[in-house]
Amino acid sequence: MRSQLVLALAVASAALDDQGRYPTCAQVRDLGGITEDGDQILSLNGSPVTVYCYMMGAAAADGAPFAYITLPQPNTAQWITSTTNGTTVEAQPPITTTFDKVRIDEATLKLHTGDCKPRSSFLLAL
Repeated sequence: MRSQLVLALAVASAALDDQGRYPTCAQVRDLGGITEDGDQILSLNGSPVTVYCYMMGAAAADGAPFAYITLPQPNTAQWITSTTNGTTVEAQPPITTTFDKVRIDEATLKLHTGDCKPRSSFLLAL
């Protein structure tokens, strides 16, 4: 039992940077014991970055948790057309989504452009 505890502590401390920060939301959850969604300061490429860790209570098999960067101000996207099975359909009326977070890959620091954490979606009446 004692050797398992020493091994667990060694694994947990190996993931921390010199300021005690983890590099991923999954490590914050699994090694740091935090299971609620919220802002965390991660060590990304050795720099402290505040990210919103989402779905911290979900099973790792679901790919969760996910890391989002909060934008300085909300952005909007407007959906005018969509394509299903090769057919383009015009949205009547257009749908506008306002979002304030964008998902990042903690390892590559690339954005997941199709995964924004929306604040609201609404129909834009013309």
